[in-house]
This record gives sequence, C-alpha cells and structure tokens, in this order.
Amino acid sequence: MQYTYIALILALIAFTYEASYPVIGKSTYKKLKNVKELSGLALSEDASFLWGVGDEGDFVKISTDGDNKVTKITNFDDDTEGITINRDTGDLIVSLEPNKVGIIKKSGGFKKLQILFKIQEAAKFGNAGLEGITYYKDGYVYVGSQSGPYLWKCDLKGKCGTKQKLKNVVKELTEVAGLCYDHERDRLWIIDSNKRRLYLLSGDAKKLLTKYELGKIGNPESVSVDHKHGVVWVGDDSSSASKLYKFKFSNL
Repeated sequence: MQYTYIALILALIAFTYEASYPVIGKSTYKKLKNVKELSGLALSEDASFLWGVGDEGDFVKISTDGDNKVTKITNFDDDTEGITINRDTGDLIVSLEPNKVGIIKKSGGFKKLQILFKIQEAAKFGNAGLEGITYYKDGYVYVGSQSGPYLWKCDLKGKCGTKQKLKNVVKELTEVAGLCYDHERDRLWIIDSNKRRLYLLSGDAKKLLTKYELGKIGNPESVSVDHKHGVVWVGDDSSSASKLYKFKFSNL
C-alpha cells in the first residue's frame, strides 16, 4: 500500500512538471508579399509586428494583427538567415551564411547592416552555415548552424565559446533552421525544417524539455515566441510566396 501511495505521488509530480510546458494548438497561415524566402523572425518590443529577413536580403516588418501586412524596408543584397532583437539596446542582430553576424542599429533608423564578427569555424559550411540567431542575455547571443548542427554562445565583439554539438542534447536534430530564446521562461526554442518540428530546450541549451510536431508545413525556417498573443510564429519559405504560420499555444 505504501509503495502504491509513493508511486501515485511521483506520477502526480511528473504530470505537474510535464503540464508546465506549453501545449500546441491549432494553426493558421497567411501568404506574404514583399519578402522572398522568409528565413528569420523577431518580435518587436511592443509585439505589434515582427521583424523579418529573407535569404535574398529582404528586410521587412510584418504586422501581428489579422492581415499580417508586410512593409518592405530595404534589401541588403546578402544571405540574411536569422534575426533577433537585443532587448538591452533595441538593435537588431542578424546571422548571414556562411559565417557572419551583423547588426542593424536602432540609432541609425534600422537602415544599414554592418558586420560585427565572423565565426571562422563555420566558414567551410557554405549553404549549411549560420541559420539561426537569438539574443540570450547579458550581451550574449546564441548562433546556430545547419551543419552539425552546432550552437555557439558569443558576445557582440565576436568572442565565442567552444561550439556545442546539439546532437548530444537532441539526438534526432538534423539542423538549426531557427532559434528563439524566451527570456520570460528561460527556454530555448529550436526549429528543424527537415523534421518539421519545434524543440524546447532549457535556457542553457543543455536539456531537451519537449518537442512539437508542426504538421503539413513546407520548409519552416524561423520561429518567434509571442506571449502577448499566446502564439508561436513560424516562417515558411517553401514556395515562391513565403508563408507566416501562427500556432496557438496554451500555457505559453
């Protein structure tokens, strides 16, 4: 009887722990104009729009209301793959293949892309280079590659720690297509476009918490967590017209 009671308590603890993770719900999508091969997303500071970049250099704003209107800002004529917002300064940090990290400064009106540093180890990766980037905290960013897949934690002067092989955390992971660090929950979201899955890791990227199937989606290349609207935004660049998916989540 005592063992049965202990087993029930342990089961309840396990259920409560698992239930603390977000639960995926229904999704909708919109086809987007004015952006080719949407590959990076970052939520604005007030959550009224998303910053977006495309493989061919498009730099845009996408409203988070029902119409998801796209406003094209400029084209950087480079292979822009990921984008994130520095929560401390408001600047935008961008990953570019194969191995560059750049900045779009708020003080400059978000008009110019300047290269901050390069990750030399990724130079040989070519079109499987730096795909995902997300601001972590205290002046550090996480940068992820398709090849490996690997993860670096770098400061904004380009000092990076030893690359982390993510297969040691998620054995089935084939690539980093996009990254999003959720500072409210201290969790790291990784999207794998080959598996069409989202993976939720601890904020230090050391432990897999859970994973989510994205269903019938073409080539999911970017992810952004939006607590205000209770959704996770996913960019799909599988066709000539990029698509923006909105996945409803409970307990986000």
